[in-house]
Amino acid sequence: MYTYDTLDLDDEYDELTDEEQSNEDINDYNENEHSDINDHFTLEEMEKIVEWVDQHPHAGLATISHRFKKVKYIDHCSFQQEYIPPRTLSFTGERTTEVVARKKYNVTHSYTIQPVTSANGLLLDKFLLVLQQKENTLGKRVQKNLIILPNVVVRASKSGKSNDENHHAFLNEVLRPFVGKKFLLFLDTWKTQADLAKFRAVFPHQDSQLLIFPEQSTGYIKPQDLSLFRSWRFIHEKIEHYTHINRTEITIGDRQYFINIHSVIHNQLSAPPFKNPIKNGFIQA
Repeated sequence: MYTYDTLDLDDEYDELTDEEQSNEDINDYNENEHSDINDHFTLEEMEKIVEWVDQHPHAGLATISHRFKKVKYIDHCSFQQEYIPPRTLSFTGERTTEVVARKKYNVTHSYTIQPVTSANGLLLDKFLLVLQQKENTLGKRVQKNLIILPNVVVRASKSGKSNDENHHAFLNEVLRPFVGKKFLLFLDTWKTQADLAKFRAVFPHQDSQLLIFPEQSTGYIKPQDLSLFRSWRFIHEKIEHYTHINRTEITIGDRQYFINIHSVIHNQLSAPPFKNPIKNGFIQA
């Protein structure tokens, strides 16, 4: 298993977390501490909780907390093959500021990551990375030269986004090894992944269920958009900024680079300090 030292982002990460941490009670939430339930539940919800506890007198908080592990959410996020910083140094009064990209193709084409989070704040051990390839798949020579890290499942498509074949690989190789027979999976309305028949082909047990978010709900009720992807993009940009500023000798548009950088980011976001921010995404959603 590959491990990485924690990135030292100093105080720059505070700029991101300050924006997200608008509620101190939520951010200070800890499973081992008491919190004010009035801030998180309506009266009707609290009545249902009391009723459930009365019906299950021997069930402790650990039992309730364990259920959050079974609530999963998947989403996808696209990245340009070459990141161009939105700000650069220029001369005072200059009307047009030009920047240089290694390849124009890399600016207009992208690739996609697809991680899985659970309501208890954990990031699953693997994620899907879909690279953009004209042949819609990775050739044998390419596969032979790539180093696939343990936490990444790599696939390809013409668009750089997931398709039916890649989604089946995602269900089989990313999700299936880390869930039991009984779980609830949140999805958006994207047809490729919202097909119940495809889901049942991999998870035939009826205790596994899908919950589809309504259309045009991106950014409002999607947990990863509210937490995980903000952190993921933040770390990605900081790494890219570092390579530009220090003129690091590295091939940014290389397939192996995409695998390596997102493997590192996934590893960092799996650390305990990011558990509460991932939870908060579910709470806000």
